[in-house]
Amino acid sequence: MWSTQGGYDSYNPNQTQGGGGYMSPAGMDPANKDSKSREDKVEYIMPVTISEILNASQNLDEFFSGNIKISQVTFVGLVLSVKELPIRLDYEVGDCTGPSIEVKQYVDNRDDVPENEKIKSLAEKTYVRVSGHIRLVEGKRSIVAFKIIPLTDINELTVHILEVIHSHLMYNSNAHLNGEKAALTNDYDTSSVGIPGLGHLHNQVHQIIKSCTTEEGCSIDEVIQKLRGVPEQSVKDVINFLSGEGHIYSTISENYFKITDG
Repeated sequence: MWSTQGGYDSYNPNQTQGGGGYMSPAGMDPANKDSKSREDKVEYIMPVTISEILNASQNLDEFFSGNIKISQVTFVGLVLSVKELPIRLDYEVGDCTGPSIEVKQYVDNRDDVPENEKIKSLAEKTYVRVSGHIRLVEGKRSIVAFKIIPLTDINELTVHILEVIHSHLMYNSNAHLNGEKAALTNDYDTSSVGIPGLGHLHNQVHQIIKSCTTEEGCSIDEVIQKLRGVPEQSVKDVINFLSGEGHIYSTISENYFKITDG
């Protein structure tokens, strides 16, 4: 995703594992079972437009933009309408690239839930960043969101367009590089890739949280302890970024986190 400075982390086209840039297993052919099994080990959030979601090709329950699998996506748009239900908030979101799309956010807002614990809906005409999964119900595509946050800076609209362009360029570049590497070795290990598009420290923090097996997740203090030498505030900034982008979520308190993709 985009860095806290407003741009992508640096990308080295010769670096096919770890580091910045969007990466994928070799031979991204949805009809190829071997490439599919390798690809399924790498789950990441792909920056897209709403038009791209609606026009994506489909193979069983998977969606593809060209050769790029887009199971988890993030996009920026304007809330056009809101419908509140006891267990769900339904948003209609548009980004001017085509028709709008329905975004479903599941919540627990039943009458017996204390008012201060209910998830408040966002107002119409609010610009938001949505992160979630594509779903197809009765022939209609929608998004089941695990993160919806209002934009605090209108410049994020421009940044997102750059995200979309950059991620697709990096994917196509890496697909070619990884294809060459796969021809030379049978020991391709997607588990070492990390989250494509994120810097080294971001992936380190994500891996530490991922490796934690406790029910409550990993505490911020534990992450700081394992990253001795890294400024405490830098670790906290990375955790806030990963949370805002939907890679991790808080559990028993704002100091404990688990990953969203496994």
